[in-house]
Amino acid sequence: IIEELTTLTNNHKNEAQTAKAKLEEVLSAKKQALNEINSKLEKVTKEKLVNSNKLLELQKTINEKESQLAQNKTQLANLEKELNSAKAKIEILSKEANEHKEGLNQAKFEAENAYKQYHLAEQKLKERANDNAKIALLNQEIERLKAQLEETKLQAQERENQAKFEIENNYKHYSVIEQELKTSKEKLAKYIQLEDELTKTKAELEAVKEVNQERVKKLQKELQDCAKEKLDTTTKADNDTPKEPNLPVTTKPQLLSAPKDGKKDNLQLIKGVGKVLEKTLNELGIYHFDQIANWTQQEIDYVNEKLAFSGRIEREEWVKQAKKLASGEETEFAKRVKKGEVPTSKSK
Repeated sequence: IIEELTTLTNNHKNEAQTAKAKLEEVLSAKKQALNEINSKLEKVTKEKLVNSNKLLELQKTINEKESQLAQNKTQLANLEKELNSAKAKIEILSKEANEHKEGLNQAKFEAENAYKQYHLAEQKLKERANDNAKIALLNQEIERLKAQLEETKLQAQERENQAKFEIENNYKHYSVIEQELKTSKEKLAKYIQLEDELTKTKAELEAVKEVNQERVKKLQKELQDCAKEKLDTTTKADNDTPKEPNLPVTTKPQLLSAPKDGKKDNLQLIKGVGKVLEKTLNELGIYHFDQIANWTQQEIDYVNEKLAFSGRIEREEWVKQAKKLASGEETEFAKRVKKGEVPTSKSK
């Protein structure tokens, strides 16, 4: 009996040591998993902090660009006013120049008449060579007409020179204003493009922010599950299987191994889809507008999960845009992409 009791005691000791070793292995594995989750959580927290700093810097840049855009718009309005004023002045000066030309033509006409009178006087002088009194009067009249002719010529020349000078100055001023207006319009176009890029960047940052928040929530849930599992293993070693989180029900949409007829649609015509996203969609088997146009909510959830951008498809209304494009309509964004006004859709 003593030997049997001794054998039974040794067996119980061996079983207890075996169970203790198994329990230590389980606890060690859980500790390692908990450390990995803590490390992931710290990494995500750091990424969130970096993204927040980037978002603040971008917001500051946006505010500066918006202020600069408002200043440029004000300058453009002032330049347009100056241009209109210069055009009005040019029209007035053109009228004055025409009047000066008419005066010049009148002076020429008077000069021709004077020359005719001069020749007539000379003829009369020759005819009446013996009449000294009349000759003297005719000479005086000739001198007066000559002086009047010279004075008229000088006045006409001065008026013409002054009109030319004013017209040249106003044309120079008009050219400078026109060049400044052209430069301002180019700047305004660049700022509008930059504003579009900033709007898209804001949307992407918001999407990244949402993804990071969801990832943090998942990691916190996993951390809570691990802590609960660790507590359970200390009381009962058999209940160490973690519970699977409830996942949303998704449905796989229609995917293709290759584009229909070997020709795919330009998915970048959908607002929110750039070159990188288009490549990712093609890799998933999505090549055409009609594929996206027929997505159900479960299929949208499936694609959102694959792209790791929760809610982006609904927020940017991909399905609504795809329906229009599939029916042959063109959205305003699609027109801008075709004109090359969207930098993120330009081919390098």
